[in-house]
Amino acid sequence: MCNRFAVRTGKENKYFGVSSKTSLIIAGVVPNLPDQGNELNKIRNVIEPRLQEFHAPNDALQINKIKIVTESDISKTLEKLKNEVRGIFAIG
Repeated sequence: MCNRFAVRTGKENKYFGVSSKTSLIIAGVVPNLPDQGNELNKIRNVIEPRLQEFHAPNDALQINKIKIVTESDISKTLEKLKNEVRGIFAIG
């Protein structure tokens, strides 16, 4: 894992620190799936066990702080993402 990451905005990178208290949400859209529920679960079932194979130092991002949010369209993904953020910050 890592202890910092960069996000490019325009021509500049902005760097952010990561600690054991950092939460990471991986969000995405998986459109046009024939059986969307099963395929989305299949994606999670492949990614999540692989994440468990990483051994992170105590001061780095912890595996149990990673959430995967995927849905079949952007509006459903955004709604799930909002709920995850509300949960992290305990927003009612």
